[in-house]
Amino acid sequence: ELAKDPKLRAAIGLTFVEENLFKAAKERELANKGADIVSTLSNITQPTIDPVSGESTDEPFFDTKFLIEKFLNFTETDIKLNEKYRSERKKQIKRLADAYARIHAAKEEEPGTAPGAPGEGGEFGEFDLGPDIGEEPAGEEPGEIEEPGEEDLGI
Repeated sequence: ELAKDPKLRAAIGLTFVEENLFKAAKERELANKGADIVSTLSNITQPTIDPVSGESTDEPFFDTKFLIEKFLNFTETDIKLNEKYRSERKKQIKRLADAYARIHAAKEEEPGTAPGAPGEGGEFGEFDLGPDIGEEPAGEEPGEIEEPGEEDLGI
């Protein structure tokens, strides 16, 4: 409270500096307690009827977004930022899945050959890594390195 009193601050000439380590530790402690509350309340269910099968099931009583906003003190901005990160991660996973699908399809097109290893043995992961260290590639001048194009990278 003394830090907020302008008369006292002007008379003494002190500047209040926030204790960042203690503030961060307190925020983490509050987040842990809030997460425990959210986890506990998320387990509360209520009976309902599945509209497709007509069977009795349980559904969560509280909406997760409500619990997070209330007990973790997340603002709408925090939630939108989290959604942005989730969306970016989903796009990354989709790109990886598509790349694996292309590798798998290429492997099936040429039986007994791994992608990038023409004429070499058939287990996934067996790739021709080029000449050994110190050995020059056949037909190329020393020191020349060819950069891969977009088609080589599967882009």
